Amino acid sequence: MATFEVDLATVQRQAIYSSDQFVGRQTELSLVKNKVEKLRQGEVELQPVVNFWAVQGSGKSWLLHHIAHLYPPKSDSSSLKPTLPLLYEFKSNKADNLLSDITRTLAHAALEQVPKNSAFTELKAANHSGDPSQLAKALSKLIKEDKFILILLLDRAEKIPPDKWQEVERHILEPVLVTNGALLIVSGRRQLPPWRTFELRRRVTDTDSTQLFPFDASLVQAQLIKLVGKAAVKTADLRLYTANSPLLVRALVETFQKNRSVEETLFTKAWMQKHEEDLLRPFRRQALEQLLQDVEPDVVDILRAVSPLRFYRLNTVRHMLANQKEVENPDRYYFRLLQTLEPETDLAWWDNKQRAYVTSQIIRDLLNEQKKEDDLATFLEAHQRAMDMYHAFAAEFPAGSEEHLIEILYHIGSIYQVNEKVKSLKQTAQDVLDFARVNLTENGLWTFYKQLEKDNDLYYVLSTPVWNKLKKGLQTWQEGTHS
Repeated sequence: MATFEVDLATVQRQAIYSSDQFVGRQTELSLVKNKVEKLRQGEVELQPVVNFWAVQGSGKSWLLHHIAHLYPPKSDSSSLKPTLPLLYEFKSNKADNLLSDITRTLAHAALEQVPKNSAFTELKAANHSGDPSQLAKALSKLIKEDKFILILLLDRAEKIPPDKWQEVERHILEPVLVTNGALLIVSGRRQLPPWRTFELRRRVTDTDSTQLFPFDASLVQAQLIKLVGKAAVKTADLRLYTANSPLLVRALVETFQKNRSVEETLFTKAWMQKHEEDLLRPFRRQALEQLLQDVEPDVVDILRAVSPLRFYRLNTVRHMLANQKEVENPDRYYFRLLQTLEPETDLAWWDNKQRAYVTSQIIRDLLNEQKKEDDLATFLEAHQRAMDMYHAFAAEFPAGSEEHLIEILYHIGSIYQVNEKVKSLKQTAQDVLDFARVNLTENGLWTFYKQLEKDNDLYYVLSTPVWNKLKKGLQTWQEGTHS
């Protein structure tokens, strides 16, 4: 039994940003850097809006604070325009007076960061009155007359109702973005809604919408080194307990430091083996319960049922839930179930690229590991059921089965991790390769190998020899032999 309590909300609230502890997110930082440099050189940025979105605990707030840290107001004599980062965090209890709160917060921040300038009077007036039109006028002056590049950072956008977001768009964002001297960066648990105002729809041709994924193993190591020192360099696999969520890794450290014996070093393999039962597993259970605590029980049941699947559509949900409930019209019933996901939770959504629903990787990993702990037989049956389903799909449509073959590999890998008595994983991989070469078109084979090449999840569940076999097949194909 756990002798401690995990409190993610407190950990998140007390995790004050520190540039010394920030790790990762280089792809996202490079995206921002390219846009900022373009604007500082006086060029027009056709995509001046960036949206970082992900579930709770993915590091969105720290990323925005780090961007603000990287681009302080600059008063050097270079020919590049100086930057001015202004950050605002949405809060549910501020929704009624949102515009005035944003106005005062941003005006006050601007007054603190820039010397007296042409916009000084307007900024003081906006700070005093809370009038968004005065703020918009002041920020436009900073951009046009004082030649600042405004970096407007809005955090926790999921806290704001749609009607209030439209007010922010109309009164603050539109007047600033049409100056062609501002970059808007918004973070939240959902993607930004479509623009409503005419000028933004006309000028902002597209939004760079980027989902933040969990850290990989090397970044978890880097985060641990920042938090507990170099003794954490050689660790066991924390993904089993944290899904490599930055928040959960931090919570793990803070929770276990309170339970640390004097002679122990946290997160060595020996330490993790010793505390598997009394600390690590209870931590995962409590963390998962807290991440799901605001989700309706029916929706949680759906997420649990489809947790073996990396993406799902009507036919796959029907297959995975077929034995759980008798219904008169299965297609209608399961279609309505799927329709409830996005309005009810930010843990699952429709993914246009996959053309399917997906569950957050953090939640999916935790649900799978918890299912494995609670009922291994059910875990194995679910992945076997999913693998059989994809086998059937591939047999029915062999020429277009590249997606199904990847998923077969994923599920057999998931099974083999806990049950090595199943058919040889290496032989299964060879069977999949043989099927692909015989049945896929040239384009299909290309798609199969490209998906294989970038599938980190697949790499995680497959053993090194099997992964090497797949990579060798990729290399052979790339060399043009297709043998």
